[in-house]
Amino acid sequence: MQRPSARSVPGVARTLVLVATLALTAIGCASSAAIERARGDFRSGNPDAALQVLASDKVAERDRLVALMEGGLIAQSAGRIDDSIRQLREAAELIERIDAVYVGEQGAALVVNDRVTRYRGEYAERLWIRTVQMLNYLVLGDWQGAAVEARQAIEVFERYGEPLAGDVFTRALLARVLDAAGDPGAAAIEYGYAFERSGGQSSVAALARPAALRAGRPEDVKRYDEVLSRATAEVARAATPRSGQGSLLLVVATGQVPPKRAGNLFLAPDLRISFPYYPDYVRSAFGDTLEVRVDGERAAMAPIVTRLGTVAEASLAARAKQVAARQTLRAVTKQGIGAAASKENEALGVLVGAALMLLEEADTRSWQTLPGRWALVEQVLPAGEHRLEVQAGLDRRVVLEAVPIRAGATSVIVLGEGSGGLSRIVPRAAPAPLSGPAPVTDRDGTLEAERISSLSR
Repeated sequence: MQRPSARSVPGVARTLVLVATLALTAIGCASSAAIERARGDFRSGNPDAALQVLASDKVAERDRLVALMEGGLIAQSAGRIDDSIRQLREAAELIERIDAVYVGEQGAALVVNDRVTRYRGEYAERLWIRTVQMLNYLVLGDWQGAAVEARQAIEVFERYGEPLAGDVFTRALLARVLDAAGDPGAAAIEYGYAFERSGGQSSVAALARPAALRAGRPEDVKRYDEVLSRATAEVARAATPRSGQGSLLLVVATGQVPPKRAGNLFLAPDLRISFPYYPDYVRSAFGDTLEVRVDGERAAMAPIVTRLGTVAEASLAARAKQVAARQTLRAVTKQGIGAAASKENEALGVLVGAALMLLEEADTRSWQTLPGRWALVEQVLPAGEHRLEVQAGLDRRVVLEAVPIRAGATSVIVLGEGSGGLSRIVPRAAPAPLSGPAPVTDRDGTLEAERISSLSR
């Protein structure tokens, strides 16, 4: 083996410094341990502990967006709606700031991997920030607040287009919100998109027809009538309350969105490309049934469903060319560094090449506390109290007694899935800290008393 000459020692030293620097950088490239710990706390039934961890200074700045998104969903699941709204608002603002400076962060990524840059969020995750926010405001009974988020969601749909088109749930939800907030014209347009992407689902037609009628869109009314004429009369009436009636708008979140995985492509013994992907099981992982009964009778409307893994997969695929171009440039850069090191010392060149290959890791950061499926059902009901039963799959069931329905109004119920099974998301104040003054909240988070029985096997 050739030994380095005295003249080559300074060059060798510089290369060693480079390798050491890259190795030290790589140690911090994985997702912040605090985020993993918070996810574990949440899944074990301790959301308050999870939120405390995410609020600590142990989350790396490059993972701040992941922490905010996880915190927003965890806070919602725990009923800490104000905390959820705040964290998701911060997440949306952070995305705008990162987008403004992202190009300038690419230098380190060319010699290490994409994980050294600040996470920007997938297109789908940017949309789902708005989806979760709409649900937050609906839980609070604030339809106008939800409408603001609905319009923001439309902007995301318009910006990223086809990769997000499969999210029929969010389209239908935002249309329903805009209609209730007094904008049937915008609602009718969005219902049209949801109807097309659902394949002409009668449940979407039932929701869309009243908005199309009020917006003066006779052609839309005609195509909805054609679909509804083939459905049962109960479906056609499911979203149009009459005198003395109100409606129940039910959202059910079940399962868990699949995490990204890392795939590897070896172009040469010392040259590896690592890329993020979603496994094939995404398409079938959340195929369980959802049954909704009111006062013992099955709800007329079939659920309007989005399987988040499918949309996440399409969202990631839309960035494939961009990711591949960056990976190719990084591979060329790393080869150049290895070749330069080999000119000074062949053995060191091999060492540098191996180190650079090990540093090639896919960016698998993602919003992992999202559900695997969102489903929406609406049912017109007489004013009064009603019994609601929801069965998801074989082992998740929740029963809500005495659900109040007011004439001319819509009662919103959002069910989420935690460690104890399905349960209603009910606003509550954040717990007092272990020391110091109690946090100030702008809502008391109380609701009228109701009896909720949650059964899980």
